[in-house]
This record gives sequence, C-alpha cells and structure tokens, in this order.
Amino acid sequence: MSLPARITFLSGILVLLLSLINVITTNEFSPSLDRAEILAAISGVGFMLVSVLWSRANPLKANNKKLEGEEGFILDQNLINSISKEIAWGSYQFLTATPAASLLIFWKGKTILKRGIINKDIFKLGPISQKSIRDKKLISLVNTNMFPGSYEFDSLVKDLPAVMVYPLGSEGVVIIGGLSERCFSKSDEKWFTGWCDKLNDELSNKDFI
Repeated sequence: MSLPARITFLSGILVLLLSLINVITTNEFSPSLDRAEILAAISGVGFMLVSVLWSRANPLKANNKKLEGEEGFILDQNLINSISKEIAWGSYQFLTATPAASLLIFWKGKTILKRGIINKDIFKLGPISQKSIRDKKLISLVNTNMFPGSYEFDSLVKDLPAVMVYPLGSEGVVIIGGLSERCFSKSDEKWFTGWCDKLNDELSNKDFI
C-alpha cells in the first residue's frame, strides 16, 4: 500500500475511534448525536474503502528479475533489406521504450529474429503460441508462474516473468518477454499488436532473397 493510501486508511480508523470515544463519553443520547455517529461511521468506512481502491488502482510493480542469458541480436540474413530494417527498428523500440527484455519472431517454421537477453536454444511452437495462431489474438501472460505451459518460452530466455504472444497470420508469432510480472501496460499491448499486424503485412507481401 502506498503512503497516501496508508494515510487515508489510518484517517478512516481515526474517525471511527473518535466516534466511538464520543459515544462512550457522552452523558445524553439524542437524535442529532445518532445522526452524527452514523455520518462519522460512514465517513470512516469511506476513507478505508478509498484507500483499498487506491491501492488496487496503483499496485506496486514487481522488481525486475535478473534473467539468465546474454545480450544478443540474431537476425536472419536471408531477409530482404526493407524487412530487416523494419524488424531492427521495431525490436529496438520495444527493448528501449517498454519493459521488454527479449523479443523473438518466428515465421514459416524458423526463427528470423532473437534480440535482447537471449539464449542459444532453438525455439519451437508450443501450445500457447499455437493457441495464439489458432485464435488469431494476443495472449498476455502477466505472471508466467501461473501458466505451467510457459516453459515453451525457455528457449528464448528461461523463466521470463511476463510474456506477450501475437500471431503473424497463420505463419508465425512474435513473442516479447518482460522484465517483471505485470510489467506491460495496455498501451504496450496496443503498440505491440499494431506493429505485429504491420510486420505481418510486410512479410506476407514480400519474399525472402
């Protein structure tokens, strides 16, 4: 709970305590006192509820995880120049402007890009990636510990805390791994899906050398 939320929560408790003390120490009860006590109780509970909602709206972000891998940039040399530039530019933007730690592009049965913190393992489509292709939609794993099938991404980086997967039509996927749990925002997701759609058009309309 953040400091402002904690102060608000304690204020609610203080209001309730003062209201209780007021009732205990009073010598005469009256309708006006009853109304005042009801309003005080509502105010105290209101303060406490606001603090809880505040904490949920602004959760503390998890610390970045130290990932097992090395910085790398492996790009398929058989790509035509325009696509190579698009992939290089897009992947750079994600790795520098978002919490992304690693990025992989799998197209027509082979990996055409690995960039960021990576390892040398060979990537193979697993059930999560296949579901993304089959359903033609984004799959966002905000905490991979909750998804046993996330082991399929170990060939990119072992034990990635968060992963987003988006299909390139029916021919491949783009996978982006985050530095911590719940690290990607809705804005990151929109940017990611938009770039993947653009990349899919580029790859579908042009041939490799």
